[in-house]
Amino acid sequence: MKKLYFILSILALQFVFVGQMAAQAQKTLVRSIALEGRLELLASLPGQVELQVWDKDFARLQTIVAVENCQQVILDRLVAVGRYEIALEDMGTAYKIIMPKGQKVVKLRGQALEEEMKFILYIPQKVATEIENLAHNNSDL
Repeated sequence: MKKLYFILSILALQFVFVGQMAAQAQKTLVRSIALEGRLELLASLPGQVELQVWDKDFARLQTIVAVENCQQVILDRLVAVGRYEIALEDMGTAYKIIMPKGQKVVKLRGQALEEEMKFILYIPQKVATEIENLAHNNSDL
């Protein structure tokens, strides 16, 4: 009888472990952008971008990252090392929003992470916006 309980508890632990390995991790990041008088904003980002107009005098980018085949702790570490960091390129009369490390493929134990990035860009009413959706590159990080 004790042997049966032991085997059942081992099987239960295996199911829990497998469930954690197949879990989805998700994180939401927010960055405010002072426009400093610029009336144009270009977004060159690796994912779907949704535009929202608001009554503030600055822009805000909300990044939602979902990774299918990793644990939350790994996603937290990727955030900490700057994988999803946003950068601004000054183009004179406009800012260009980019994610320099977002196009490289990250591999974990030889398997590419299945990342999905969505962006919500809140912009003032008088700011013109152009969006470029980038496809993922197949180079390793």
